[in-house]
Amino acid sequence: MPHLFVTLTSDEFTSSRWKAFDNLEKILSEIDPKLKWRDAPVEAVKIFRHRLHTFCRLFLTPAKKPGIFGRVKHWIIRFENQGRGSLHAHMPLWIHEEDVEQVWSEITARIPGGTSSNGKCLRPDPDTDLLSAELHDLVKRKQMHFCSRKICRASGRCALHFPKHLQEEIEPQYNTEMKRYEYHRPRPCDRNIVEYHPLLLLLWGAHCNVQKCSSEDFSKYLMKYMMKIEPRGELVLDDNISTSIGLGGLTDVQKKAASAMFLSRPVSTQEAAMHLLGYSMIERSPSLSVEFISTPPPEKRMHIFKHDAACMDNVVPHAIDKYAGRPDSLENVTFTEYFQYYTTRKQKYTRANGSILCDGFTWDNQFVYKRTAPHLVRFSQYNPVHNPEAYFYNQLLAQKPFRSEASLLSGCSSYYHAYLKHMLSKGTSKSLEDHILEYTKRNLYSNVDIGAMLEIARSNLQLDVPLDDDDNNDGPSDCKYTNTEFFGLSNPDEKQAEVIHELCSEYCPTYHLLTGGPGCGKTFVTKHIANAYIKAGKKVLLAASTGAAARRLSKTAVTAHRLFAINPIFQFLTPLHPGHEMYELLLHADIIIIDEVSMLTASIMNIIVHRLEVLSHAAQQANPDYRPPVVLLVGDMKQLPPVCKCKGVSEGDVCKTCHISSSKIYGDLIRHELKKSHRCNNDDYIEFLNVIRHRRPTNTELLLALGDKCISHDSAMTCAGGEHTILCSHLQDTIEFNNAALKQSFTDNEIMDVPPMSNILDGHHLEKWRDEIVSNTV
Repeated sequence: MPHLFVTLTSDEFTSSRWKAFDNLEKILSEIDPKLKWRDAPVEAVKIFRHRLHTFCRLFLTPAKKPGIFGRVKHWIIRFENQGRGSLHAHMPLWIHEEDVEQVWSEITARIPGGTSSNGKCLRPDPDTDLLSAELHDLVKRKQMHFCSRKICRASGRCALHFPKHLQEEIEPQYNTEMKRYEYHRPRPCDRNIVEYHPLLLLLWGAHCNVQKCSSEDFSKYLMKYMMKIEPRGELVLDDNISTSIGLGGLTDVQKKAASAMFLSRPVSTQEAAMHLLGYSMIERSPSLSVEFISTPPPEKRMHIFKHDAACMDNVVPHAIDKYAGRPDSLENVTFTEYFQYYTTRKQKYTRANGSILCDGFTWDNQFVYKRTAPHLVRFSQYNPVHNPEAYFYNQLLAQKPFRSEASLLSGCSSYYHAYLKHMLSKGTSKSLEDHILEYTKRNLYSNVDIGAMLEIARSNLQLDVPLDDDDNNDGPSDCKYTNTEFFGLSNPDEKQAEVIHELCSEYCPTYHLLTGGPGCGKTFVTKHIANAYIKAGKKVLLAASTGAAARRLSKTAVTAHRLFAINPIFQFLTPLHPGHEMYELLLHADIIIIDEVSMLTASIMNIIVHRLEVLSHAAQQANPDYRPPVVLLVGDMKQLPPVCKCKGVSEGDVCKTCHISSSKIYGDLIRHELKKSHRCNNDDYIEFLNVIRHRRPTNTELLLALGDKCISHDSAMTCAGGEHTILCSHLQDTIEFNNAALKQSFTDNEIMDVPPMSNILDGHHLEKWRDEIVSNTV
């Protein structure tokens, strides 16, 4: 996966913009004094692309002498448009393994310079550290984030999470809750700084963003976004279609105009200029060359003949034939390894290039060399559910060496069984569910699509899919609960077992609510119920009120909005028709489990009930024996009420109109309340926690529960300093305490010294590089 994700923007309008735009507007003013850079999109595009290409040529090279990001092996550029219509470039970078840690350590979000006693950032002295002073000015002008209600704060909070958390560590620290890296922001004045690389900012001279790639999932999402194709389509309006949509009687020219109108999308002038100039929106480094090898099964394979073919001897050899004719010294090399790590030549290399000559020759007497680095090869890709034979044929190519393609079957009737036999002979096994999840993860499927694929696999391929990783034991063949070992999960208590038994009974009513305080086992019971249905061959749909809650519940869980096709903004139902993927999922479900329902609004709950009622009515018209699915709502009704935008509701209060308890179905729910906590054996402390859930505790209750650990506001202020950690219940108290600690730690005139930028810039020919990039662009 890439190591860095870099964003570079253009600078046409700030007071310290690129000189090329000054020159452009000077030329434009000679034509018309009113003309500005916006009136010359072609020239603006050329300026940005030329500066970017010069930057890549000078600094993003795999040369032995490292550039600003060390030795960059590969890069990809994706051109996009900003809100103001200017270009910017997204760039994932692959860096040499020996340089990665050094480059990561240089990413920061700190304004260079010292700090005064009142928290203000001080500009370094230009006489002693000119580069730090210049970088200080650039960071404050180019890297400061200013929130806008029309852009990042349209939903209330900043979508980019500014102001960011303070971070004392110089190295990037991974935030497991936010699933991203936090960068060096040691002071309050740094909280609105976009992370950057000091040398990059000095050279580029415009806003930039440098991030460490946080995870494999993020990298895959990033690459899918980077390589997406531009929207294209064709709409042909013949006489019948034109008449059916109310456009009858149009001329051919009018039909073409109407087709263009339906398919058109607004673009900025600079994006239009990119297309008119024939520039690609995606570019890549020369090192990113990929070879494609077609690998369908034998019965699906296409044979290619030479131009003057008169007999079968003139068939062009397929990759399978070339692999089968490899030297004997490569007997244990698999098909995929052979094309990734080895290359063939008719003649020997005359000069040493690092490649290793292998013993023996190919079937057509060519030399075989082992590559110095793996070659990027893409093989045919097949869906394990819709085309399992072709999928497992390719799995065998990657796992099993062979000389004859027929030997891949190993006497089995299918490639699927041949693959299972081969893996068992190696002492390893991989379920079909694992293959499906691996395939969907690699191709960035949504949770809805993953769930749909698993449902198809269960129905068509007799696939048994447990809910969690520990569920590997054989369970009973029906849904009846027994007090014996329950599918690998630990035994529930008496109340939990009662709930499980009722929800798994044959004639279970439709709507249920499973509630209880923290640690009472709501999720535990939910997994028991879901596993029981799955073991009985029944279909389970898992959802939650939010995406985070869905991820905690299961790999295949989705949001309630997604499952029931509810528009999240306008809160109306998207039409579903027979044959639609979501329609079929809901129609054939036996139980639908929705977690964290306290965050669902009454209106959303009413929409969900309406969706199920309409679907059930249509199903019963076609099949009188149809039974609607069991709906299990799970959640603590005293936790996290839904976000409310109703007027007159003060912060902290629960809106009775929006709360799920105001929904039409709430009074008819069959309630199952779990009261025993399994997280804490201290009944007094549990009682105190229940008090907090209902109301503000009194001072007496606080002292009884927390003892001397509970201190007053005044006592906290006297403890302010570096030796104490105070947990505060409100943000304002935290800010007040930190300010008091800062005042006690530093005198009014004290300034914290920071090392100059020279420690990062040592060894780099900054002035020479900057002169070259500017002169090339101007």
